[in-house]
Amino acid sequence: MVGFLLVAATFLGDPALTPGSPGGVWTVEQQWALLRATARVTAGEDQPPFGTAVCVAVKNDSAYLLTADHVLVRGEARIYDFYTEASYPKPSETIFDSDVVLRMPECDAALIRCKWRDRAPGVAKLAAWEKRPIRYPVQAAALGCPNGSAPQWRSDRVLARRYVRKSEDLGGFFWETETKPTGGMSGGPLFDTQGRLLGVCSAAHGTKGFFTHLDELLAALKRNGYGWVVE
Repeated sequence: MVGFLLVAATFLGDPALTPGSPGGVWTVEQQWALLRATARVTAGEDQPPFGTAVCVAVKNDSAYLLTADHVLVRGEARIYDFYTEASYPKPSETIFDSDVVLRMPECDAALIRCKWRDRAPGVAKLAAWEKRPIRYPVQAAALGCPNGSAPQWRSDRVLARRYVRKSEDLGGFFWETETKPTGGMSGGPLFDTQGRLLGVCSAAHGTKGFFTHLDELLAALKRNGYGWVVE
């Protein structure tokens, strides 16, 4: 059992790639499709703190995003930049109107509702429970905004499923990954080789990364009335 997590701050391993670069088993088309669902999170005017979020559902005029709970400091506004192939590395859409509809501190995740103005973003669907990895290591890919950049693509590997106790009262399961994330990747999505969403980036411990586990996300969303997000 891992006893603590350090907030992701330093990048180790191979550099991240801009979308469209060779990325293992993922095609260029897959990379761009997943990027359209990924948002850079800022405090405004390209100012830190930076983070990443991923759109998991669109309903009516709202997009629903998952990110890390620690990215959303209470009382501080956040801005979400989305991208397309045509706009990259500049945002195609910037969303200012949002609210946090669910916090999941036990697994360091949160669900945000954004009011969409023009074309809706891409959607990255959470993997079904029976599709989650059960044998390790397994190939995966992470998307994130290292140091506040536009989203970048990185091949990775899931090494294990770990229970992390964050305090006496809070604990949950996380994916342990081979590569340590960099600052700005917090909240960014982890995908399997089929492009299914497995979790979101939470932190690092030693040289490894930690992503909120799919089981925790599915259970918390259904328990709090957002089961339709994963249907």
